[in-house]
Amino acid sequence: MLTARPSTPEDVAYLAPRLRHADVAEVLAAGGASIEESLMDGLASPDGCFTAIDENGNPVLMFGTAPHPALSEVGCIWLLASDEIAKHRTDFLRNTRPFVERFHQKYPLLMNYTDCRNTVHHRWLRWCGFSFINIVKGLGPGDHPFYEVVKLRNDQCVTPSQ
Repeated sequence: MLTARPSTPEDVAYLAPRLRHADVAEVLAAGGASIEESLMDGLASPDGCFTAIDENGNPVLMFGTAPHPALSEVGCIWLLASDEIAKHRTDFLRNTRPFVERFHQKYPLLMNYTDCRNTVHHRWLRWCGFSFINIVKGLGPGDHPFYEVVKLRNDQCVTPSQ
């Protein structure tokens, strides 16, 4: 059973050496200096970020949004996970949509880029209702292709924050 809570620097230290190979490859292909730096960037986001922990209290993944640098109505959604996510796949998917709705309370448009090789991320993003709208190159040092993904808020489905 996974539960989510606000992330801590200790989560970064725990997860950085345990991330899925595909997540590490994606961070590096996008030009991230290191896994630790990428996780710390998420932790430092003005939006905050969350850590899903297992029944033993061990971090399994970190996720959240960051404001788009040029567009205030756009949030960049992200997720980095350990291999332990496979043991909690159903629980994770069951609890994902409320967080996406929560992110949509702030941002009418959620977007990001995902490495074309990271099929686990693709399944998660499709489950959450994201559309794959473009293939782009040149985001990182290797000119590797990334999918551009977006999800537009449906105001009929978003509950206003209290």
